[in-house]
Amino acid sequence: MTQRTRAVTPLFATAALAASLALSGCMGNPIENAVKQGAEQAIKDKMGVDVKVDEDTVNSGGKTKPKDFPSAVPIVDGPVLQGGAVTLNDVKTWTVSVKGTSVEESFKQADSKLTDAGFTAGMSAVGEAGGSGFYEGNGYNVILAVTKESGEVRVAYVVSATG
Repeated sequence: MTQRTRAVTPLFATAALAASLALSGCMGNPIENAVKQGAEQAIKDKMGVDVKVDEDTVNSGGKTKPKDFPSAVPIVDGPVLQGGAVTLNDVKTWTVSVKGTSVEESFKQADSKLTDAGFTAGMSAVGEAGGSGFYEGNGYNVILAVTKESGEVRVAYVVSATG
C-alpha cells in the first residue's frame, strides 16, 4: 500500500462514517436500519468499495469512543464529542474527536502522546486556527486534526491499521 493510499483510505472511511451517522441518528427501528443499509449500498455502488458501519457506532449515535479503538493509539484527555468505526474493503478505520483546550496546547499534547508512544510524525503543522499531522507506528496510521470552530476546540483522530 502506497503512502497516498494509506492517507486516502481513512478519508474515504471517514466520509462513509459521517454519511452513515448523518443518515442514521440512532438506528433503533427497521426503517432506520434500511436507511443505514441503503447508505452502505450507495457508497458501494458509487465508489466501488464495501463499507460496513460498526453496530457500536450505530447504537451510540457516534457519541462515544469506539469500544475497540486501538489502545496503542493514545488520545488527549477530555470529553469525547464523536466516535465511530467503519470497515472499508476489509480495512477497519476508527475515528474519535475529543474536546480540547486551546489549539496549540491540544496539538502539542496530542503530538507528544503519539511520539512518546512510538509513533513517527510525518508532516505536521499548527497555528492559531488549527493543526494537523500524520503519524505512523505500532501497526497504525494516524491522521490528527485540531480545529477551532465557534469557540470550541476539537482534537480529531482517524486511525487505520497499516499493511
